[in-house]
Amino acid sequence: RMITRTLTALLALGALTAQAQVAGLGDLNPGDASSELFENRTATRLGDGVVFAADDGTNGAELWYSDGTGAGTTLLVDINAGSESSEPANFYLIDDGLAVFTADDGTHGIEWWRTDGTAAGTSLVADINPGAGDGVYANTFADFALIRGVVYYTGLNRDRDFEPFRTDGTAAGTYQLGNLGVDQGSFIRASFPEAYASYNGEIYVGGREGLWKLPVGDTALVEVHPDQGAALSFEPFYMDSLPTGLVVFGNVGFSEANIYVTQGDATSTELLAPVPREVQYTLNNPEPFGIRLGDRLYFPGSTTDVGVELFATDGTAAGTGVFADLNPATDDGYPPQNKLVLNGYLYYKYDDGATGIELWRTDGTAGGTEAVTDIEPGSSFFLPSTVDAVGDYVMFRAGGAFSQRPFAYDTRTGELLDGDSPQFDQNARPSRFVAYGDEERAFFFADAGDDFGREPFTWEPRGEPSGVRSARATSFGVSPNPATTLVELDLPAGDYRVEVLDALGRVVQQADLPHTGRLDVRGLPGGTYYILAHGRDDARVLRAPLVRQ
Repeated sequence: RMITRTLTALLALGALTAQAQVAGLGDLNPGDASSELFENRTATRLGDGVVFAADDGTNGAELWYSDGTGAGTTLLVDINAGSESSEPANFYLIDDGLAVFTADDGTHGIEWWRTDGTAAGTSLVADINPGAGDGVYANTFADFALIRGVVYYTGLNRDRDFEPFRTDGTAAGTYQLGNLGVDQGSFIRASFPEAYASYNGEIYVGGREGLWKLPVGDTALVEVHPDQGAALSFEPFYMDSLPTGLVVFGNVGFSEANIYVTQGDATSTELLAPVPREVQYTLNNPEPFGIRLGDRLYFPGSTTDVGVELFATDGTAAGTGVFADLNPATDDGYPPQNKLVLNGYLYYKYDDGATGIELWRTDGTAGGTEAVTDIEPGSSFFLPSTVDAVGDYVMFRAGGAFSQRPFAYDTRTGELLDGDSPQFDQNARPSRFVAYGDEERAFFFADAGDDFGREPFTWEPRGEPSGVRSARATSFGVSPNPATTLVELDLPAGDYRVEVLDALGRVVQQADLPHTGRLDVRGLPGGTYYILAHGRDDARVLRAPLVRQ
């Protein structure tokens, strides 16, 4: 494939954005195949590095470790020995030196594993469903909650019932919490826990049979409120704690829900308001339906008067309703989603009908609700997504359908950092960003082009990069392009140190040239490259694409 990528729009952003250091960690799955595993939560920080799932094309999808350098990125354990995959996923950090994750070793089914970042410290936690059957329900819509160093989750016992479990990364601390309903052995008819939360030190579990809690010091659940059918449905699918009580969103049907508040018993449970649940099905799974900022929960909602907007509740009937009606349209709109709280603000992506889909924030007041930046001026489609916290930065990917790249918003200064890099394909589509090290570095997967597939990268949104466009960079002429032998460089007057980078950002050729110099590309394999020209007499860094036929 030949790509001649224009830099006009990208270079125009240089006046608005700073730059970040991007580094490829290697072509883990050699050639054009991808090493990325498309499952939930396939990486977490651990110590000063990252443990993650990757497929090298030989051992299948297995457990890897990286210290943030290419040399320090290695296969940690081949859990399902040979070419079969164990598919590690659902990584959770129990403490700074221990992470748990789900994997299938080919013998025990999908169960919890633990690792301290070493091969010797990686092992099966417990075989909850003895034998080859899965003990953890781990598909895309599965519910997990990390609360005070314990992961609460929906598991399968030896009778194949979907029930609530917990694990702290030890065999003794991994067990079933209770039996919420009649043993059915069926996904459709099972009690099936859907939500977990903590309130007043107690753990709450919501499912198709109602609301249950685990009192402090106990190891078995007790019922708080049963489901009462269509007349007063109490099937929690999301809940969180506020000073006024535990706020519970209970499913009424496919398209509606009720909001309740409870103090932990049936007599104190109060219906606050109905809310259209259909909005939930447009969100990016496995994103929580709501999020807490201060003393309120924020969630997407809809009414015939305002359309789809950001709603809020403080746990009272009077304090439940539309938070901000910013889009004048009253028909179906774009639900606020990819919600994240950082440094006193709720960040989310939203379309107000004027700026297109952009990154917004609120401090919980009408005056403090604003678009972070209009990256693509006007109402053009730009779609920020995959929003994550990395230190004091909100990191996200944004772009059109075929030109998505990473960005970071500095919550301290309001500065926007552009993560475009010659190491990426035109449509990098970075995955979830995982903070590691000092938590101001990010690990993620991105598309490195047809020659490499999707591979791991790190991003440090600080300092002036090497081999990446800076705010001062401008383009220059390269002719002919595509080329097979010699190319003419049309540079401003001066002398330059010229580097040719491949799609993974590696320097494959370099030379000292005058501004009218020629570059011999006959030794380069066919593909897409970037030429960086560093001015000898100033700090200019000029950049141009090159296609070698």
